[in-house]
Amino acid sequence: MPTKEALDQSGENEITEVKAKKGIQSITVYATVDPTSYILFKVREDLVAHFGIKPVAGSIVDSDKVFVAKKKTKTASAGKSPVTISDGGGGSVSGRTSKLIGRAIKIPTGGGYFRKGKGGTKAIKEVTIRMPSSMSLLAIALWINTAFKTQAKKPTYFKTPSGAKVTLNSTFENKTKLANKKNE
Repeated sequence: MPTKEALDQSGENEITEVKAKKGIQSITVYATVDPTSYILFKVREDLVAHFGIKPVAGSIVDSDKVFVAKKKTKTASAGKSPVTISDGGGGSVSGRTSKLIGRAIKIPTGGGYFRKGKGGTKAIKEVTIRMPSSMSLLAIALWINTAFKTQAKKPTYFKTPSGAKVTLNSTFENKTKLANKKNE
């Protein structure tokens, strides 16, 4: 695995390259999936600039490995329950609850985010970010708390695809609370 410094440098280089291109590009970001591994996914460059998202989350260390999802097999339950957002100390869920994890989450912009349209500029209140399905709600909370640099625009909640509102605990930065997804 490359070192965290090498990942940070490649992320900054990618941001510089993307800014030189015309139109809205996507930037590769790294986020923690479980205590020992991380995953890569793309985020629009305008959202990276608006929220001040670091390409490499602060929760990633040199000993972490790239997460490789395994094919699921059906086995008998061992009586273990998954680590949820509230069990791990990352926040709380209100409204609808769902077993859908990841996909397209909606995050409030915190103001100051505009898009040009046919009728002029329009203020955008929420944006959608596609997350890998292997990331739990707790892992998403950890990514938001460790990668979003602009404090004034850092979201206090996000919405799941089913419409459930996940309130974030801004002090949560402990990746050892994440469920181990057996990255082997």
